[in-house]
Amino acid sequence: MEVEGGVEFTLISDDLSAGTQTEKQMRRGGNMIARALKAIVETGKPPFGTRVLYGIFKLTAPLTPKKCLSENWP
Repeated sequence: MEVEGGVEFTLISDDLSAGTQTEKQMRRGGNMIARALKAIVETGKPPFGTRVLYGIFKLTAPLTPKKCLSENWP
């Protein structure tokens, strides 16, 4: 949604139980998503730290348990 001086967006995470580790991780992840989105809009690329994190994800992907792969999500 456009607002005076910029754009506002809402990031929604559904079905999280309050006070759980997952909820805490998603809250931190939401902040990272917002910072990355802002950087991409302003500079055309994600912040350096986010790019490094994505590189680590790519390197460790073969170690991901099968039950955690997105194709196995309900």
